[in-house]
Amino acid sequence: MFWILESMEPRDDAPSGGWAGQWVLHHHRDADGPHLDLRLEAGGVLAGLRIDGNTLEPGVRAVEKGPHPAAWLRAAGELQVAGRGRWGWESRGPARRTLVLDDGRTRRLLAWTRLPALPIVVATRLVEWCDSNGVAPERLPDLCADGMRARRAALARCRGLAALLEGHDFDPDAWNALLEPLDLEGLNARLEALEARVDRQHPPIPWTRPADGPARPPEIPDPRALARAMALLRDDPDPEPGERTARPRGRAVPGA
Repeated sequence: MFWILESMEPRDDAPSGGWAGQWVLHHHRDADGPHLDLRLEAGGVLAGLRIDGNTLEPGVRAVEKGPHPAAWLRAAGELQVAGRGRWGWESRGPARRTLVLDDGRTRRLLAWTRLPALPIVVATRLVEWCDSNGVAPERLPDLCADGMRARRAALARCRGLAALLEGHDFDPDAWNALLEPLDLEGLNARLEALEARVDRQHPPIPWTRPADGPARPPEIPDPRALARAMALLRDDPDPEPGERTARPRGRAVPGA
């Protein structure tokens, strides 16, 4: 089961359930990285929480660990001890638990809230998807966030185009009921259909049509003016009438 440390506050009194046993907090590093192990003595063994973090503070998440021998209270081996003392339950419910840790100098009340666990079918599908797509499982939160942003953008675009098309007849509740069950691929297909309807009702202005109507050749009183204009573009000076000569093609032959 997964837990999150909701709060951690100073405490003066002993726990209402009395002292249950000893506790120890270890700094540990494994294949998944550095973390804390909170071990609580219970029934001759140590129950444990693997805490995802380097400090015990509100907001850290933890997962339950299997029991360890009580000898870990005293012999830490290569582990670094971050604290030890006595502990006891203040309250113990299925979704929220509070306990008191006393290290001999300070006494703190820790409130843990249980996080909802993924159904085994969902967890299995996620693992299979990661394997088939070559994605590291730790990337799933970021990919889910990207997908939600893309989904919200597609929903907003669909609603906006539907409101443009239907005007006063637009019913947001009806469109929400239609769009919400769709996955991202279905939303994009619906978006393409709405965009096509908008294009039919509001055709875009062709870029090739002049703003002032069809182009007409300019009225030029001098018939040679157009020829002179084209000659300027071609770097071909316009000879005076009667002086027009044929320009030889190709390169001139030296000495010819």
